[in-house]
Amino acid sequence: MKNLFCFIHVLILLLVLLGMTSCLSQKYTKKGIECEQIGLQSDAAEYYYQALVKKNDNIEARLGLKRTGQIVLDEKLQRFNDAYNQGNNTHAVEDYLKALQYFKSLDSLGVELNFPLQYQQYYEEAKNVYLEEHYLQAVQLLDNSEFAEAESILRNILSLNSNYRDTKDKLNTAICEPQYRSIIQLMATQKYRTAYFKIGSLQKVSAYKDIQDLKDECLEKGSVAIVIPEFSASSGNKAAAQSLRLCVMRELHNLNNPFLILLENINSSTKAGQIILLSGSIKSITYDAGKLVKTENKGWLRKRKVNQETGEVKTEYSKVNYYEFKQNSQLILDVNYQMTNQRTGVVLTGNSENFSASDQMHYATFDGDKNSLVPGYWKSKLGIFSSNDDRIDDNFAATSQLKKLLNSSQKIKDYNTLLDEVLSHSVEKITCDIQKFLSNE
Repeated sequence: MKNLFCFIHVLILLLVLLGMTSCLSQKYTKKGIECEQIGLQSDAAEYYYQALVKKNDNIEARLGLKRTGQIVLDEKLQRFNDAYNQGNNTHAVEDYLKALQYFKSLDSLGVELNFPLQYQQYYEEAKNVYLEEHYLQAVQLLDNSEFAEAESILRNILSLNSNYRDTKDKLNTAICEPQYRSIIQLMATQKYRTAYFKIGSLQKVSAYKDIQDLKDECLEKGSVAIVIPEFSASSGNKAAAQSLRLCVMRELHNLNNPFLILLENINSSTKAGQIILLSGSIKSITYDAGKLVKTENKGWLRKRKVNQETGEVKTEYSKVNYYEFKQNSQLILDVNYQMTNQRTGVVLTGNSENFSASDQMHYATFDGDKNSLVPGYWKSKLGIFSSNDDRIDDNFAATSQLKKLLNSSQKIKDYNTLLDEVLSHSVEKITCDIQKFLSNE
């Protein structure tokens, strides 16, 4: 039954859409007739065309488009013929293609028009002259290093004849030569790494000239070999310094940078353009474990009682104590590092920076029923609630905050955990500085 209902719903929707389409087709047909009667043949043809698009079996629109479409096509062909007779090959080619496109658009709807064969013969004559003229123009533009203009003309030639002379080679030159010259200029200013990646973009288009040899040269001259000796530290921090060094080496390796070479020692053989010494030291590690602060708080224990005779619910509160704990810990790592050109002794980049990590613990404990504990205040544990001195905060915001503290973690990050965090921050910073250095050229 459900499927039948869906089928009927879809069927009704299709009938409505067909009805709307048919109405639009008739509307366009009526406008086409009106335009045709007052001599606006081009407008009439357009209306008839839209009417057929909406409803292809509209006979009246089809006949109207055949009448007016032929008139429009004849006008387009006449413009082509005039340009051909005047020897204006550019306009002749453009006008013929417009006429042909119009003819095909009506033919796709099943409206056959008369397209005299002699016009195609005239077009071929004009096109041959047109192609030669524009080819020579493109060659001149290439000679003048006007590559963008030449590219536009060459693409147009190929759209008319995909195998015209050596147009494909000329187009390749128009596209690649500007990039090739830019690469040569970058290499002349020793920006080998920038040139290398620009070559990669060019190679996606074409294996142009000696571009692979240039790429190999850029890779060799732009490469940077980095030697990372043991990081220094005080006796108590040597393990941390060793861990920092190993983490830096691992991150640099994971960069997969083609210009980065990691050497085991300064005497290792390399063809890299630069040899960099990355030195580092841990000046100090300051750790404050913090003190656990315990606070006794005053609160209330809620208890609901039901009167067995009347069913009335009554809430009573009794005075209780619960405890709140706080502790903050922090670790600060003072690191110094620098990159030095091994051949010149020039310091390239470096920094002395503090990296810190911290944690805090804040929770509450209660020996009784946690779900019934309510925050507040009382002055004396003896006696009942005093409206002057006591306060019961039995509301959603206050009780939710207390429950959060009762369920909070009672663990705080230790020394090793905080040390791992600051080492991670420092490795990230050192690696980032090296990446920036490698991207400077």
